[in-house]
Amino acid sequence: MSRKKSQPKIMPLALDREPLPLAKAWSGLEDQRRREVLGVLFTAAAIATFLSLISFPVGYQESLRSIWLQSLPNWMGTPGSLLAWILLCLTGVCAYLVPMLLVGCAWHSLFNRDQNSRRYPILYPLCRALGGIILLACICALVTLSMDGGGSSSWIAGGLIGTWLAELMLRFGRIGAYVVLSTLITLTLLLTTDFLFANFFQWISRRISAIHSWWTSRAWVAEFEDISDSFEPQPEPEPEPEDLYGEHSQPAPLFGGGFQDGRIPALGLSGIREKLPVLQVDEDESDIDSNLFEDELDEEAEIEEEAPREPRIYTPEDYTLKEIQKQKTVSKRTEAIVEIGEERKPYQLPSLDLLDMPSETFNGPDKEEIHANKEILEKTLDQFNISARVVEVHCGPVVTRYDLKPAPGVKVRGITNLQDDLALALQAYSVRIIAPVPGRNVVGIEIPNRYRQDVLLREVLASQQYRMLDSRLTFAIGKTISGEPYVADLTRMPHLLVAGSTGSGKSVGVNSLIASLLFNSTPQEVRFLMVDPKRVELSLYQDIPHLLAPVVTDPKRAAVALKWAVDEMESRYRYLSKAGVRDIKEYNERMREWSKRSLADGNKEELSLPGFLPYIVIIIDELADLMMIARAEVETNIARLAQMARAVGMHLVLATQRPSVNILTGVIKANFPARIAFKVAQINDSRVIIDQKGAESLLGMGDMLFDAGHASKPVRLQGCYVSTAEIDRLVKFIKAQQPPDYLDIDFAPDDEPGSDSSYNDSELDGMYLAAVDIVMEAGQASTSLLQRRLKIGYGRAARILDIMHERGLIGPSRGSKPREVIV
Repeated sequence: MSRKKSQPKIMPLALDREPLPLAKAWSGLEDQRRREVLGVLFTAAAIATFLSLISFPVGYQESLRSIWLQSLPNWMGTPGSLLAWILLCLTGVCAYLVPMLLVGCAWHSLFNRDQNSRRYPILYPLCRALGGIILLACICALVTLSMDGGGSSSWIAGGLIGTWLAELMLRFGRIGAYVVLSTLITLTLLLTTDFLFANFFQWISRRISAIHSWWTSRAWVAEFEDISDSFEPQPEPEPEPEDLYGEHSQPAPLFGGGFQDGRIPALGLSGIREKLPVLQVDEDESDIDSNLFEDELDEEAEIEEEAPREPRIYTPEDYTLKEIQKQKTVSKRTEAIVEIGEERKPYQLPSLDLLDMPSETFNGPDKEEIHANKEILEKTLDQFNISARVVEVHCGPVVTRYDLKPAPGVKVRGITNLQDDLALALQAYSVRIIAPVPGRNVVGIEIPNRYRQDVLLREVLASQQYRMLDSRLTFAIGKTISGEPYVADLTRMPHLLVAGSTGSGKSVGVNSLIASLLFNSTPQEVRFLMVDPKRVELSLYQDIPHLLAPVVTDPKRAAVALKWAVDEMESRYRYLSKAGVRDIKEYNERMREWSKRSLADGNKEELSLPGFLPYIVIIIDELADLMMIARAEVETNIARLAQMARAVGMHLVLATQRPSVNILTGVIKANFPARIAFKVAQINDSRVIIDQKGAESLLGMGDMLFDAGHASKPVRLQGCYVSTAEIDRLVKFIKAQQPPDYLDIDFAPDDEPGSDSSYNDSELDGMYLAAVDIVMEAGQASTSLLQRRLKIGYGRAARILDIMHERGLIGPSRGSKPREVIV
């Protein structure tokens, strides 16, 4: 037998090993804490290097071995002497610049908030350090050329590095070496620091303009003082106190004694000085007037100086991971009591730990990108003879809004017509213009960010805005342009219409709404009726205790479910009428009061009412399929629910990916003031959803326009993102506490086999007996009569009439006329 060759063992790569404990602990620190640790280390290194250099003996030229063996006087000991000797040999007198470079690194680590350092945590510091080394070498070579010219003893001036680089640069000639080194130093400063020539020249021009304005105003003030000094006061006798308001007192003539010869005298400047009266003003008042005049001039100078100032930049508030981790639940209550049959069991609200943590860094535009976009906007508008400047910048997770203040006389329509031209100049995917921003005198231009930042559901649920609304139907929508969390209350809407094209984030937005309600409410407080013709979007919530019935996937059954919702609405209105209240909130409060009191009198009216009415949220994920199959029933039932269901705590959420006038009819839109528009394909779809354009310019993936119904213009938001894994964890947590509690209702249509319309004689119940009573009372029989009185479908009414005819209660059919009652 041949022996099998032994397979060589595959050794694991070093990359597969676990990181060292020190590296693991370093990566676990927060970004700001790591930056502060590096800043402290750089500061300590700068101090140690500076002390080593200033305490090193001047002119000491010994070998490295003698310095190590011989104890030299140095404040940092032998290591300090060794460090100073190495730096002096390498860089010469430029060694004293090394502590300054270390101080710059410490300042950058502690106080700089450049987004590039967060985006490239390793590459960016390495590039800065390499630039600092090149800058130091160029300065050493420049010092060597200036002091010695590259001779044999030039290492004392610029060190070995400076001597070598100076000798290399002398191949270009002495003047050429200066040009090359100066160019390298300038380029290194531009690449390693925040210095920009544009900002420097703007600062110089502002200072020159301020000085010129001050000098001009000072000369004008001096000339005015010379003219005012020429008006000499004329002493006048003070009137007696009793004659001050005398009967014969007359005002003095304005120009002395008046025109006695009937001619106007020719008065020059001297005449004006002699003839003009001078008002007697106290010294304090004159000081006040002169101060006011000087203040006005100062304000004018400040206005001229502040005209080209930089815009204000608003960035989102930094939500640290610790602040979000503190919030475990979205409600102040951690447990609630729910009734399961006749038992009362505690129900624990889901914890926010079931959701993913957001990223701590903000990937918005940095200052350089904002400044570049500002210059492009102003120059592009100036090319079309539109004068405007950027006054504010609002940085959001996906888009950034630049607020432009047009000059007086500029038409707003002229800016809105340049939407495509601005997008071309900015090289942006799309540009949206808000003209004007509601409540302000600026025009907003929204530009997409280069890097998109996802808004996770946990960020909004843990925010203060969400916890401030004390409602069981509060749900998270997303974040605004300024990065602030945005929430809404379904009870105030009271219904919501969601529309957008495929892939725009519509289904994720609906899932965020459902998850928000599940985090904030118990099965006794909020119940759901879900309709999902696509069979895949809402199936994740199957068998949760909040559902009234299993998720409806058949469009025909969905029409019956909406009819049941209308019947439930009418029943609730009867309950409210008996209780003497106007809405569900007052009804539940009245029921709590009645349950606390002992019903010793046995009030049957009170006992016949249900103890607590939960909110019912009806969610339809795809309205287009329902409208295609059962248009009449669906549209009528939706219109009735939208018009009347608010007071009884029933709310509709309709979602569709076909926002056309055939689907979103006028009857439906009239009762849905609150609407969410995701990205659509064309401008007509946007007008169907929110009655104006704008949704066609969105970016997709959760970018939306939210119209609350009471604002003049919709609000642009970035919707919350919740993954399938997060929903699975949430559903498993809820299912583990309580089994599903479905109502005993059947949504089977009348013409479906196995429904109530196909029962035979052995299945007669109270419905048949009630129909017999109605027919006997009316004296005639027809399907329309039974449908109207019993609220049943045509199939069931026709079957009941056939059974009555077989039993001999009514006669045969007579066409359009009612049947005759025989008995």
